[in-house]
Amino acid sequence: MEIHKLLRKLRVERGLSQKELSKGIITRETFVKYENGKTNIPFFVLIELLEKMNLSLDEFIFYLDKDILREKNWSLKKLIKKIREDKSISQHMLQALRKKARNTNNIVDIRNYLVAKTIGWYQLADSERKLNNSDKEYLSELKNYLEAVDDWGRFEMATFTTLLFVFETNYINGRLSDIEKKIEKNKDFEIFHSILIGMYNNAFLLMLERKETVLAKKYLEKIADVRHRLLFFGDTGVYCNFYKLLFDHLTEESGRANDLLEYFQGLKMIGSHNLSKRFKDDLKKFELIYNITPIIFVD
Repeated sequence: MEIHKLLRKLRVERGLSQKELSKGIITRETFVKYENGKTNIPFFVLIELLEKMNLSLDEFIFYLDKDILREKNWSLKKLIKKIREDKSISQHMLQALRKKARNTNNIVDIRNYLVAKTIGWYQLADSERKLNNSDKEYLSELKNYLEAVDDWGRFEMATFTTLLFVFETNYINGRLSDIEKKIEKNKDFEIFHSILIGMYNNAFLLMLERKETVLAKKYLEKIADVRHRLLFFGDTGVYCNFYKLLFDHLTEESGRANDLLEYFQGLKMIGSHNLSKRFKDDLKKFELIYNITPIIFVD
């Protein structure tokens, strides 16, 4: 969405007429030209208009970036949905995405291709996750892009989170530290909390898989910390409780088999069948990695 269109959208949402918003700042006639995109809006005028709508420049940029991000992500979401619904056509789509990335060399197209390429990696063993030389070149281009951007926005964060499994441990830890510092410095935690949850969630599972238990514990604690700062918890508490039991089950000598059995019984009682299946798959995967006797479930 262009600046003048977003300005109009925000004005209408607040129930202000063009005359009411422009009064004391510019003439209504001039405002109409700005809002219709016939004339560029001077920066100092934009600031005054935003202040009158009780909006900061940061909020305006956030809304602007969010709309741009939605456009960037729409085709990818549509693609992922198709792949998951019909795996037989995923290779055809993958080839089309690879060709598009090669022709455009656009960072969004490269990101989309790499995400589609690695979409099922979580279910695969580490030895089965392979990138060919061309894929590695795309990954290198993506890393160069991410490293060149000083202040990550939602696009960079979402890209990093989605592709976490292709990055090295040190790279992940360094980038997450940089993101945390930026968020704390700018006091914009609430804007990014949903992405932070996703980042820490993926980082916890990946560190657990790589047997980096100290780091896994660190990110598990961060998941809990972010959750307590959310305005709306959603089902994050369900994940937190399972991850805590899973971590203890894998790292403590006595294990937490009985606690996990009780936990899954609770999921069954509240009818959370999809979550129960997902968590059981995770449990089975990590028990194999850590060479732990599997828990036997009696349905």
